Amino acid sequence: MTYPERQEEKKALRRQARAARAALDPGWRAEASRRMHEHLLRIDPVREAETISLFVSVGAEVDTHPLIHAFLAAHKRVAVPCVLHAQRRLELRVIESFPDGFQARDFGILEPEPLHHPEVVGIAEVDAILVPGLLFNPGNGIRLGYGGGYYDRLLAEEHQALAIALGFSTQLVAELPVEPWDRPVDAICTDAGWHPIRI
Repeated sequence: MTYPERQEEKKALRRQARAARAALDPGWRAEASRRMHEHLLRIDPVREAETISLFVSVGAEVDTHPLIHAFLAAHKRVAVPCVLHAQRRLELRVIESFPDGFQARDFGILEPEPLHHPEVVGIAEVDAILVPGLLFNPGNGIRLGYGGGYYDRLLAEEHQALAIALGFSTQLVAELPVEPWDRPVDAICTDAGWHPIRI
């Protein structure tokens, strides 16, 4: 398969995955998010992590807002990504509160405002990083993201962080196209449970 053909295949998969996730019953999504939280918060590497990074969910994504509150209440150092478009990378800002000091950015995603949350950390300082995606392969940890490559670039940096993809069980698939720059995750957590891959 040529590079343009692979890109078209991934675009088609993204469209299908977005539509399928959006079609899930909101009540089911809320309950599935709650079950995912229970599984995740029982995992030793997450419980023991001192610095943890996670995305702020939006729309039909698995809900991470309660996780942010739980980690802050547990006195963890919590870092949330900001998109730096000009540099095509993510910046991780340590937060002291949520959603105070946040502003809606692209696609309505809440991001910490620098004036309210000035501290920035590199991924090398993070113990666990929780990442989003549209589809996940629990066999090899490959994830289909949103197409910007931001998390692949972040995960390509030198680090020891445990990379965990968060999603719904309906987002698990047996096969995904792989590019040389794709960075697999170490585990996946969904409403169906914990899927360790490289742990």
